[in-house]
Amino acid sequence: MFLGGYTILIAAQRDHDDAIRRIAVYAAVGLSTVVVIYGLLWSLTGFDPIATFRTALHDQSRNLRELARPYPRTIVWDLFDFALGTGWISVLLAVFAIDRSRSRGLSGRERWLIALALAQIVAVALTGLLQTETARVWLFMAPLLMIPVGLELQHWKKSHVLTAYGSLWLVLSAITQNMVFIGL
Repeated sequence: MFLGGYTILIAAQRDHDDAIRRIAVYAAVGLSTVVVIYGLLWSLTGFDPIATFRTALHDQSRNLRELARPYPRTIVWDLFDFALGTGWISVLLAVFAIDRSRSRGLSGRERWLIALALAQIVAVALTGLLQTETARVWLFMAPLLMIPVGLELQHWKKSHVLTAYGSLWLVLSAITQNMVFIGL
């Protein structure tokens, strides 16, 4: 969703024919890179990404049954757990970025980036695509949350940015000290 929306955003800002050609080239290079890397991993080590993904989905469905959180109850808790996994401060900074985009006039491109990044995270929660243990399972979406965070922090003084980072470190330290890892 994010990549598709971002592609449309870039295409709308450029010459249409050139944009389509560049998008096709970038998509081909990206797809080829993934195929070549996984092909090399498979041929050199026997790593099977499809079997790994199937195993991960099986483990995730087992965890969902054990936690007894049926959809749609998982929506709020998945977003809560994702916020916990990113240290809470990042979510607060994303909210500040939304406020800045509405009231203090970020560029149209920056507003769209914030909307696309956050919409992707919310869409995964709403669809129930990857439920439970989202602090771990949704880790691949943490960079999306960093888009609005970065757009917000670029307007802050260096001392304020360092304070935010220090606060994040303290929150993550407290979370780590209070986590209970099952089965360890």
